[in-house]
Amino acid sequence: MSEEKSTGTNEKDLSAKAEAAWQSAKEQGGKVADKMSEKAGELSQEAKAKLGELKEDASKTWDKVEHKAEELMDKAKSGELTEEAKAKLGELKEGAGKLWGKLKDRLSGDEEEKK
Repeated sequence: MSEEKSTGTNEKDLSAKAEAAWQSAKEQGGKVADKMSEKAGELSQEAKAKLGELKEDASKTWDKVEHKAEELMDKAKSGELTEEAKAKLGELKEGAGKLWGKLKDRLSGDEEEKK
């Protein structure tokens, strides 16, 4: 019977130890959960701040692009771009003419050498 008593006491001891370990684990888990929640809140605030900055930067960039597009549209409507394009085309035609002349001269020089 003392063995049964001893086993019962051991079971009670083990049960009490298990209960104490369980309570300790719950407390530790709660502390970890609290820390994780706090860190998640901090990260969320940082992310919101960064998002705000990005939105502001994107808005400024969009305003610049929109302004530049409006300027180009105004120039296109006024014919300013057309004049610039005509001038550039004239330069290109002139350059092409000079290259054509050089090519003709070279080709005619090659023809004379063959004779």
